[in-house]
Amino acid sequence: MQARVARQQARGLCTTLARRSSADTPRTNELDIVMLAPKLRRAVFKQAGAGATREQIRISIEHLKAQGIYGKQGEPVAISDFEPPALLGDSIEEHFRNLGELAAQPYLRMAEEFARADDSSFPQMPEAAQWRMQSGWTRYADGGASRVRVPAREDGVLVLDVEVLVPESPYPVLAAAVSQRAWYLWVSPHLAGDSAHPRHLIPLTDPDEAERPRLVIGHSVGYDRARIQDERRLRRGQLAFVDTMSLHVAGRGLCTRQRPQWQRYARARRENDAEYLRVNSDTGRIFDVSSLNSLREVARHYCGLELSKERRSVFVEGSLREVRARFAALADYCARDVDATRRVFAHVLPAFRRKCPHAASFAGALAMLEAYLPVDGAWPAYVARSERLLGELSESVARRMRELAEDARRAGGPQDDAWLRCLDWTAEAQRFTKPRLRRDGSYAKGGAPRPVARQRLAGAPKWYRDLWDAKRGRIHVTVRSRVAPYLLKLRWRGFPLYYSAAHGWTFRVPAAEARSTESDGTQPPLASLRALRFARDADDPAYEPIPARDADGVYFKVPHPDGDAARCG
Repeated sequence: MQARVARQQARGLCTTLARRSSADTPRTNELDIVMLAPKLRRAVFKQAGAGATREQIRISIEHLKAQGIYGKQGEPVAISDFEPPALLGDSIEEHFRNLGELAAQPYLRMAEEFARADDSSFPQMPEAAQWRMQSGWTRYADGGASRVRVPAREDGVLVLDVEVLVPESPYPVLAAAVSQRAWYLWVSPHLAGDSAHPRHLIPLTDPDEAERPRLVIGHSVGYDRARIQDERRLRRGQLAFVDTMSLHVAGRGLCTRQRPQWQRYARARRENDAEYLRVNSDTGRIFDVSSLNSLREVARHYCGLELSKERRSVFVEGSLREVRARFAALADYCARDVDATRRVFAHVLPAFRRKCPHAASFAGALAMLEAYLPVDGAWPAYVARSERLLGELSESVARRMRELAEDARRAGGPQDDAWLRCLDWTAEAQRFTKPRLRRDGSYAKGGAPRPVARQRLAGAPKWYRDLWDAKRGRIHVTVRSRVAPYLLKLRWRGFPLYYSAAHGWTFRVPAAEARSTESDGTQPPLASLRALRFARDADDPAYEPIPARDADGVYFKVPHPDGDAARCG
């Protein structure tokens, strides 16, 4: 009896273990690749498809072999099976498309309708003399002007530009906006003379209408958003922002490494440098379809507009008195930027939608402009900790730089090092006091030559002596020091750097490689760059011994974001 019970318990245990083993085994396909667990599969793929054909399996194997991963054991996949929420559609693709629409609407529809609107459907911009310097918003429509608290609720889409008097405060002094129905101008009460302080923000909606969707379009609109009063409310409304610069970057923008190349090509076009244009014809493909990110460049690229930024200097360097004196011209400047942004938006939104057609992409562009940094009473302590940590890290970097300098000094010379050879290794011999002798030629008491007391670092190379800080009693070197790139052995395009007094930072290329016509697509070929020339006569004031004596190297300027005329360092 006991034996039969034991056998039954054993059979039950074996059955349970077998079921558990079967349930814990991940489902795989014909290529032994782990697939979705059963419940997830039924939820994601409502209709089970037919199995793979032999031809499909053969193609899959060839593809995996081409990638070098066929037959390789992957990382173990954790088994996770659960009942997910119901899909918003009949397929996973439709599910995410519907999610994107939910996140993007109604702003996507508002943006597309605004971008499609004909120029003739927008109100005419007021003349410069028509702008009124009165506190708050003024609405300009149908030839008249009226003061309003905020732009009309019917103006659901606004193109906005904000101006700040930089020397005075980070608060706005002017803002212009346009809808399909009217123009608006906001004037700071401080500028209008109605307030003694500049701390005023721009209201866009009434609190009781905060739930009504409104879309604000601007170029680098995050700068404008920081000065909108509505964005400071604890309960956020339905205000959304679209950035024309971000849309441009996503569709036709330049990466950081393409920027200098684009600027050099633009200069060659202006100066009709046929030789450069011929050698760098590949850059033309980038140049013709893209531009830099500023409103001036983007407006020129998409709309053929030439924007004058001369009046902008008043906001950057001027005073409140100057803004008041030139109010009409500066209000006109702000409004013209708004008009240019509206015209640019009509081009960049369709381009963005062609490049990123999924509604979730537009929703993501909106979400990127909703960020907040909430702070409380602990903020000052956080700033203090950050400052202390910055000091500790800075000192750590400085200590490491001193160690690199000491290592270089101990090397005793260039030692065929491409960076150390650029340092001045001229050593100053030890100086001695003048001896005092007796008549018989022997030294008088205390008259033997002694090392000069004020001479420091005798025998040390000049570059090391130049780093000496008498107050600290040690060398002082930072990442900004002229010798830092040499100590850190920095390169440009894989070649060592050299600092030229005439040309700034350059990079040295072996002569055999300087004629290379190869390019990785982000940098022009070396053969297209202009090699630098150096004086060979040692008596020439511009003489630099290192490049002058270098018969095996060719030197090129490190490109500057502002073009060839500018220099790095």
